[in-house]
Amino acid sequence: YNVSPKLANSNNPKKLREKPKAYRFFAGSPKAVFKFVIAGQGDMEEVLRLIERYDIPVHQVYLMPEGTSGNSLMEKQQWLVEVCKKYGFH
Repeated sequence: YNVSPKLANSNNPKKLREKPKAYRFFAGSPKAVFKFVIAGQGDMEEVLRLIERYDIPVHQVYLMPEGTSGNSLMEKQQWLVEVCKKYGFH
């Protein structure tokens, strides 16, 4: 399963973004991966809280830079790679 939770950067209300039963179900499945779209470094605090709250295995976490141009993707990708190395994410 490809689980793509929305973060605060999506501007969706929290009650629509965070569904505890769904997080727990997919976090307990070895067939699930969690893909988080990262708009900025501040998003990492939210991602880390969700991983801790729902016991999401780090090897099931994928981070994807948000971008609307090649330049913005490259800029975000540079620091996001280091974050992935630090925490063991993909």
